[in-house]
Amino acid sequence: MPEKKSVGGQSVTRKNYTPASKAKCVRQEVAGARQAAGARAPGIAPALLGRWQRT
Repeated sequence: MPEKKSVGGQSVTRKNYTPASKAKCVRQEVAGARQAAGARAPGIAPALLGRWQRT
């Protein structure tokens, strides 16, 4: 995947999450943790966690 350039000229790349780390975050949310709290711990957006749950 090509790197993106930010305003400051620094290169920015997308984070890649392993299937195991995705499953761990989803399990925490299903176990009763709030979606926003479960997403903040690994530094992901709550909307991304929601997408992982739907897949």
